[in-house]
Amino acid sequence: MRNIKTYRELGDDMPDTLLEMKKICKSFGPVHVLKEIDFTLLPGEVHAILGSNGAGKSTLVKMISGAYQADSGEILIEGSPTKIESTQMAKDLGISIVYQEFSLFNHLSVSENIFAGRYPLKSKLLKTINYDDMHEQSRKLLERVGVKINPKTLIENLPVGEQQIVEICKAISLEAKILILDEPTSALNAKETEKLFEIVRRLKESGVGIIYITHRLNELSNICDRISVFRDGKNVGTFKVGEKTISEMVDLMLGTSNKAHKKKSWSSKNSKKVLSLRNVHTKDITNISFDLCAGEILGITGQMGSGRTEIMKAIFGYETLQQGEIEIDGKIFTNPKQKTMIKQGVGFVTEDRKSEGILQGRSVKENIVISIMNQISNKVFLKSNLEENYTSMAIKQTGFFPNLPEKDIEYFSGGNQQKAILGRWLVLENLKVLLLDEPTRGIDVGAKGQIYDLLEGIVEKGIAVLIVSSDLEELVQITDRILILEKGQIVNEIENDNLSVNELTTAIMEGRNGTTSDRSEYEGNKQTI
Repeated sequence: MRNIKTYRELGDDMPDTLLEMKKICKSFGPVHVLKEIDFTLLPGEVHAILGSNGAGKSTLVKMISGAYQADSGEILIEGSPTKIESTQMAKDLGISIVYQEFSLFNHLSVSENIFAGRYPLKSKLLKTINYDDMHEQSRKLLERVGVKINPKTLIENLPVGEQQIVEICKAISLEAKILILDEPTSALNAKETEKLFEIVRRLKESGVGIIYITHRLNELSNICDRISVFRDGKNVGTFKVGEKTISEMVDLMLGTSNKAHKKKSWSSKNSKKVLSLRNVHTKDITNISFDLCAGEILGITGQMGSGRTEIMKAIFGYETLQQGEIEIDGKIFTNPKQKTMIKQGVGFVTEDRKSEGILQGRSVKENIVISIMNQISNKVFLKSNLEENYTSMAIKQTGFFPNLPEKDIEYFSGGNQQKAILGRWLVLENLKVLLLDEPTRGIDVGAKGQIYDLLEGIVEKGIAVLIVSSDLEELVQITDRILILEKGQIVNEIENDNLSVNELTTAIMEGRNGTTSDRSEYEGNKQTI
């Protein structure tokens, strides 16, 4: 690594840029995704990019990493005009990226994923892999981020949060001049996030330039130096940290003042129970019992590994019940299956979009209508007019943009993919219960408001919503009741009658038998950026 001053050491003196992009344009058919974007990255700088879904953030970073090429404009690496024609060329130029969506091989081990394509060898002649060395190097990388994961563990046996950590280790194992982090903390808890920040700070000190994409605005003052705001494919402003408040940044992102969402009151009086769990046990949860009423939003929270997701999967038929029963609108199931649950009017938005949510290689339209084949066919032929109508309805309801239903879903941001999955269930005619697992993870603040309004509209129709979220402010904002989990069990239930984030934080701490936690994971954000 070059011996250079860091961004903070340079102060107001402008160093030579690591990366400079001039008037970059990119279109997909008639849709202009990037419109004369200017962007610079300096040595030892963390430069954040903010913007709503569809603003162009993902397209820009894919261009830097060689996945896309610009239609026009110029890219300079360390002052030299460069055409990044492939992802391999980007790596050769010292560019490394951690995508929000994972690029791991589920059937390989942690260490095999970290060193994929560049395994340490015992013999260059025989090309035999030195597994002991590879496992040892992986162990040291995992120690740097403060986690204890066996390097020999298969990726498919890790939860989502630990898979994200492996992705980060994979990226930092490369000697990179430019590191792109796309929503790197979306699946991390507070301690893991701080470990990541420590790594980022060390990389800054060595002169690495870091592009940081996040929707967690309270992270920016902890780690970033400059912030660029994207809206509708344009860079609408670049600022030093501290120059703008969070509300001002949100206004720049959305183009209008962001109106606070207020949850309408809900009453359990005369409400019909549409979902009940009675003494449900699986391999991960124990003695789970609760009721969910029509028109109610019930929240579930707890630390990673507490059993939040496992409850959702048990209801939808992903997990086998070892004991207990699930009742849907008066019908009892002891061995629920996915097809059966869908027929009963249950929809499920999974937290793992890539592996369990989207149909890769399929269009947005196909991803939406997969849940309603019986509504758009006569069991032999598809009714194309109904297919188009339901797709249009889902896109309109969720605010999916750009409106390109025939395009493969992989080409869209994680937030837009989430909207397509949500729309899949909103067009289910007999929808009674909607299961949402981290539905706004990786979603910008504007899209969050849209989703909250959407949920408010569907519960007014009598649909019940069960939502798992690690965002306590979100739970306080939109739920009627909240269940707190610990080690696969419900340890507390709270009525959300003007509940505050602080009160919910205290309840979670008490639910963990008084153990301490990092309140910064939960506290609302009042700071400037």
